[in-house]
Amino acid sequence: MVLNDTELTFTSQERQIVASIARYHRKGLPKRKHTNLASLNPSTINKIKVLASLLRIADGLDYTHQSLVKKVNIREETNCIIVEYESNNKLILEEQAFSKKKNLFEKVFSKNLVLIWKTP
Repeated sequence: MVLNDTELTFTSQERQIVASIARYHRKGLPKRKHTNLASLNPSTINKIKVLASLLRIADGLDYTHQSLVKKVNIREETNCIIVEYESNNKLILEEQAFSKKKNLFEKVFSKNLVLIWKTP
Protein backbone atom coordinates (compact mmCIF):
# COMPACT_ATOMS: atom_id res chain seq x y z
CA MET A 1 0.00 0.00 0.00
CA VAL A 2 2.75 2.45 0.93
CA LEU A 3 4.70 1.71 -2.25
CA ASN A 4 1.70 2.39 -4.47
CA ASP A 5 0.17 5.39 -2.67
CA THR A 6 0.87 8.37 -4.91
CA GLU A 7 -0.63 10.76 -2.35
CA LEU A 8 2.36 10.27 -0.05
CA THR A 9 4.97 12.91 -0.77
CA PHE A 10 8.01 10.68 -0.37
CA THR A 11 10.83 9.91 -2.74
CA SER A 12 10.96 6.39 -4.12
CA GLN A 13 13.62 5.38 -1.60
CA GLU A 14 11.75 6.96 1.34
CA ARG A 15 8.62 5.13 0.25
CA GLN A 16 10.60 1.88 0.17
CA ILE A 17 11.94 2.53 3.68
CA VAL A 18 8.51 3.34 5.15
CA ALA A 19 6.99 0.29 3.45
CA SER A 20 9.77 -1.92 4.85
CA ILE A 21 9.28 -0.61 8.39
CA ALA A 22 5.55 -1.31 8.07
CA ARG A 23 6.26 -4.81 6.70
CA TYR A 24 8.66 -5.83 9.46
CA HIS A 25 6.70 -4.37 12.34
CA ARG A 26 4.10 -7.10 11.91
CA LYS A 27 5.62 -10.34 10.71
CA GLY A 28 8.93 -11.89 9.84
CA LEU A 29 12.42 -10.59 10.29
CA PRO A 30 14.32 -8.58 7.69
CA LYS A 31 16.65 -10.65 5.54
CA ARG A 32 19.16 -9.37 3.00
CA LYS A 33 17.63 -11.64 0.34
CA HIS A 34 14.24 -9.87 0.57
CA THR A 35 13.64 -7.91 -2.62
CA ASN A 36 12.50 -4.78 -0.77
CA LEU A 37 15.95 -4.54 0.87
CA ALA A 38 18.11 -5.53 -2.11
CA SER A 39 18.74 -1.99 -3.39
CA LEU A 40 19.29 -0.40 0.02
CA ASN A 41 22.67 0.14 1.66
CA PRO A 42 23.55 -1.59 4.97
CA SER A 43 23.14 1.63 6.98
CA THR A 44 19.60 2.14 5.69
CA ILE A 45 18.73 -1.51 6.32
CA ASN A 46 19.98 -1.13 9.90
CA LYS A 47 17.78 1.96 10.37
CA ILE A 48 14.79 -0.04 9.11
CA LYS A 49 15.56 -2.82 11.59
CA VAL A 50 15.90 -0.39 14.50
CA LEU A 51 12.69 1.48 13.70
CA ALA A 52 10.70 -1.69 12.97
CA SER A 53 11.91 -3.24 16.24
CA LEU A 54 10.77 -0.19 18.23
CA LEU A 55 7.43 -0.14 16.43
CA ARG A 56 6.96 -3.84 17.21
CA ILE A 57 7.50 -3.19 20.92
CA ALA A 58 5.06 -0.27 20.92
CA ASP A 59 2.54 -2.34 18.98
CA GLY A 60 2.83 -5.17 21.49
CA LEU A 61 2.31 -2.82 24.42
CA ASP A 62 -0.93 -1.59 22.82
CA TYR A 63 -2.10 -4.98 21.61
CA THR A 64 -5.75 -4.41 22.57
CA HIS A 65 -5.71 -0.83 21.20
CA GLN A 66 -7.22 0.45 24.44
CA SER A 67 -4.22 2.58 25.54
CA LEU A 68 -3.98 0.71 28.84
CA VAL A 69 -0.25 1.36 29.31
CA LYS A 70 0.06 4.72 31.06
CA LYS A 71 3.83 5.10 31.17
CA VAL A 72 6.95 3.28 29.98
CA ASN A 73 10.43 3.51 31.50
CA ILE A 74 13.43 1.87 29.90
CA ARG A 75 16.80 1.21 31.47
CA GLU A 76 19.84 -0.69 30.35
CA GLU A 77 21.41 -3.27 32.62
CA THR A 78 24.66 -5.14 31.96
CA ASN A 79 23.12 -7.99 29.98
CA CYS A 80 19.55 -6.84 29.31
CA ILE A 81 17.22 -3.93 28.76
CA ILE A 82 14.40 -3.53 31.25
CA VAL A 83 11.07 -2.16 30.04
CA GLU A 84 8.83 -1.16 32.93
CA TYR A 85 5.26 -0.32 32.08
CA GLU A 86 2.67 1.27 34.32
CA SER A 87 -0.98 0.37 34.15
CA ASN A 88 -3.82 -0.08 36.60
CA ASN A 89 -3.78 -3.84 36.00
CA LYS A 90 -1.30 -6.44 34.79
CA LEU A 91 -1.91 -6.66 31.05
CA ILE A 92 -1.68 -10.33 30.06
CA LEU A 93 -2.50 -9.86 26.35
CA GLU A 94 -0.04 -6.99 25.98
CA GLU A 95 2.65 -8.98 27.80
CA GLN A 96 2.10 -11.95 25.49
CA ALA A 97 2.26 -9.72 22.41
CA PHE A 98 5.41 -8.04 23.75
CA SER A 99 7.04 -11.46 24.20
CA LYS A 100 6.18 -12.45 20.63
CA LYS A 101 7.39 -9.19 19.13
CA LYS A 102 10.62 -8.59 21.06
CA ASN A 103 12.77 -10.89 18.90
CA LEU A 104 13.75 -8.27 16.32
CA PHE A 105 14.73 -5.78 19.05
CA GLU A 106 16.87 -8.41 20.79
CA LYS A 107 18.54 -9.30 17.52
CA VAL A 108 19.22 -5.68 16.52
CA PHE A 109 20.54 -4.56 19.92
CA SER A 110 22.09 -7.89 21.02
CA LYS A 111 20.42 -7.62 24.42
CA ASN A 112 17.59 -9.50 26.11
CA LEU A 113 14.46 -7.46 26.64
CA VAL A 114 12.64 -7.89 29.95
CA LEU A 115 9.14 -6.54 30.65
CA ILE A 116 8.08 -5.58 34.18
CA TRP A 117 4.67 -4.33 35.33
CA LYS A 118 4.33 -1.55 37.88
CA THR A 119 1.24 0.08 39.29
CA PRO A 120 0.98 3.87 38.86
